Amino acid sequence: MSSRTVDTQVIIVGAGPVGLTLALDLGNRGIHCALIEQKQEPQFLPKMERCNARTMEMYRRIGLADAIRAAGLPTDSPMDVYVVLSLTRPPLLHLKYPSVGQARHEIEASRDGTRPLEPYQLISQYTLEPLLKAQGRHPFRPEHIHFLIEAPGYRRLVTHLFAAGDEYLDSDVVFGVKNSLVREYVRHSGGTAPDGQAMQGEWYSLHHDFSIAADRL
Repeated sequence: MSSRTVDTQVIIVGAGPVGLTLALDLGNRGIHCALIEQKQEPQFLPKMERCNARTMEMYRRIGLADAIRAAGLPTDSPMDVYVVLSLTRPPLLHLKYPSVGQARHEIEASRDGTRPLEPYQLISQYTLEPLLKAQGRHPFRPEHIHFLIEAPGYRRLVTHLFAAGDEYLDSDVVFGVKNSLVREYVRHSGGTAPDGQAMQGEWYSLHHDFSIAADRL
């Protein structure tokens, strides 16, 4: 049995819809979290079969409401509830509820602040969990250094270099990483820095040749 140490701010136990949503929300807030789950997929006959209005408001805030609606019951499907003793006999009770599309029109027509921003959505946990897991989103950037380089007769260059080996190189939140901008830091102990300064303890150097274009008048 192998083990490893994880440096995190929050540990979330349980990667069902609640745990996955919490992990995405914390990630959007810049909070590192570790998600622990013993099952590879939802258990047989999971309890969740719909997202209520407040849940859909949360998904709207983190940019997932439209994707969840596209994966769930069509927006023109009624949300009626039937209470029955048998599928071959008339229902004991029929409660009528608007479809998502109808509920949206009702929300748009309301101006008194009493309606939620989003209507509910019927979607199975079997469908929702893989959708949430597929996000894999975070708000982090790889370690990098910014450069602004100027010289008379040349165009200004604004760029950055990334540290090789950083865990976010392949998932930069702003998609700014290029292989040509990834460089290795070289570790030194004592000695003399490139500018001639005597160094004590450990320090790092980084070498890169920049090319700047001539200014065309």
